[in-house]
Amino acid sequence: TVFGSAVGLGAVGSLVLLSYSFLRSVADSLFIHYIGSENLHLGWIYTGVAITFSVLLYNRLVHRLHTLHLFSGLVLLSLLLGSFFWILIYRGHQSAIIPFYVFKEVYVIFLVEQIWTLCALLFANQSAKLFYGFFMTIATIGAVGGNIISATLVHRVGTLNIALFGLGTLALIFMLMIPLLIKPQFFPISQS
Repeated sequence: TVFGSAVGLGAVGSLVLLSYSFLRSVADSLFIHYIGSENLHLGWIYTGVAITFSVLLYNRLVHRLHTLHLFSGLVLLSLLLGSFFWILIYRGHQSAIIPFYVFKEVYVIFLVEQIWTLCALLFANQSAKLFYGFFMTIATIGAVGGNIISATLVHRVGTLNIALFGLGTLALIFMLMIPLLIKPQFFPISQS
């Protein structure tokens, strides 16, 4: 049903924003602690450059891959890159903090864009008008929840380990996408 699809896609959107809340809090804290708040402008510049080149690559992939494959691939790539940076930082490589900071800003842009693309494919114009507000309400729960959970657990598990919740959330999203990749007919496409 359209309602079920809105709830499902809203839940995936919520998980994307949940993962970002975890990863953002860690990357921002590490950057400020080790690189310094006076150098945040460097993070923004590097992020802008990374987004520019990522968009060029992304635009090529959009025309070559099915949306479900692209979204799932981006989730998996985000999981792998995030894990790679986490391992480097965990092992004491402070040089990975800036790339980790840039990564957390880049990955979320493309995953959120893919969620909106899936929405556009899933909902006809009339359905979209009815369900987008509902969808965004569900998705917002992840953003708020991630911030609350991070603030609550940081003193128990440590700043860096909060990122594991974000990476685990990305793994969960990928696992939820597997049935749609195996049987894409479970993903109804709007005809209008």
